[in-house]
Amino acid sequence: MPEIYIIFITSNDVLKRGLPVYTIERTIQETGELFGDKAHIVYVNGSYRGNDKVGWLMHDFNCKDYREMHNSKIAERVRYFKEEPKGVTEMCETMQKIVDRERDDADVKARMDIALNLWSEGEHDLDKISRTTKLSIEQVRRAITVVQPV
Repeated sequence: MPEIYIIFITSNDVLKRGLPVYTIERTIQETGELFGDKAHIVYVNGSYRGNDKVGWLMHDFNCKDYREMHNSKIAERVRYFKEEPKGVTEMCETMQKIVDRERDDADVKARMDIALNLWSEGEHDLDKISRTTKLSIEQVRRAITVVQPV
């Protein structure tokens, strides 16, 4: 199994112990031994501002002005996306994709809510619910399993 790191950079100190970084390792509960599956979870305290590499990085991640960043590579990329015409265009296109995806997700959720309402009100013809909501049969099934499995 390959070495895997899952890194969560949180906006604040979620474990509330005042540390900049928390490394989580799985253990065998009965023996206390490390499991050794090469899977690691790291929480980075995004509010940490110490005078070290983690503190500087968290500062840079929250910095509004790229000229005040410690890391020159991050500062240059931020400058590119904020000031270079090509970078601004790329950022606008990326943001539009995010907005479109969120709008699509909200639309599907609204239609799944309608499917659930139809099911709850006694309409149990999945094809009819699918046609009415313009959802796939699988999406209708997912929507209605909140109340009752099909």
